[in-house]
Amino acid sequence: MKAMDSSLGRPSMAGRIGRWLGPLGFVLILAACPGLDKPQGMVAGVTFWTACWWMTGAVPVGPSSLLPAALFPLLGILPASQVAPIYLRDLVMLFLGAFIVALGLERWGVHRRMALWILVRFGTSPRGLVLGFMCAAAFLSAWINNTATTLLMLPIVIAVLDRAEGAGPNSSAGDGKREGAFATCLLLGTAYSASVGGMATPVGTAPNQEFLGQLVERFPNAPKIGFGDWVLAWFPFVLLFVPTSWWVMTRVL
Repeated sequence: MKAMDSSLGRPSMAGRIGRWLGPLGFVLILAACPGLDKPQGMVAGVTFWTACWWMTGAVPVGPSSLLPAALFPLLGILPASQVAPIYLRDLVMLFLGAFIVALGLERWGVHRRMALWILVRFGTSPRGLVLGFMCAAAFLSAWINNTATTLLMLPIVIAVLDRAEGAGPNSSAGDGKREGAFATCLLLGTAYSASVGGMATPVGTAPNQEFLGQLVERFPNAPKIGFGDWVLAWFPFVLLFVPTSWWVMTRVL
C-alpha cells in the first residue's frame, strides 16, 4: 500500500517536467522531422513520449507502457487488433512467468535456503566462501533474472561481510587489506557469476528471451530452439566460466 501511495503521489521535479515534455516532444518531432513520412513521425513521437515518461517518472511505468496501445489506433498507425497481441506475445508471457517465480522465491525465502545450502558445502575459508556465493548466484540466475538474483543475494553477502569485520581494534593493517580484498572479491564475484548463470536457460536473463523472440519473428523458417536445446548448448559454458572467473579473481586479481 505504501508503494502504491508513493507511486501515485506527487511526482518529483523531473516528473513534473517530463509530464509536459513527453507530449511536447511528440508535437515537435512531428513538426521538425520533414525527412519522415507521417506514420514514421508518429511512431518516433510516441516512442519519445513513452521513453520520456519512463525516464522522468512522470507517470508510473505500467500506465506509460500502455501509451502505444492507446495512441497507435487513435493516430491510425496500427489497428487495435494488431497492437493488442504484441502485449501478450509468448516472450512477454515468458518475462511475466520469470518475474512471478522470482517473487515467489523471495516471498518464501527459497533463494536464501538454496544459497545457504550451497555455502555450507564450500566451507568457511575466504576462497571457499567466494566460490560458494558464485555457485549459488549462478544457479539462482539460471531461473531468475540476473539483476534480481544479485539483489536477492546482496543481503546475504552483506551479512557475511559484517561477520568478517569482527577482527576488532587489534587487527593489523595487513588484515584490513585482506578484508577489503575479500569484500571486493565477494561482491564482484556474486555479480559476475549472476551474469554467467543467466546464460544457462532462456529465462536466465532478458537478452536470452529477446533473442528467442526476435528469432521467431524475423526468421520464421529457422529451426526452433527449445528449452532443453538451450540448456544443452550453454550450460557447459556456465560450468567452465564460473570456476575460471573464481580462479582469476582469487588467485590473480
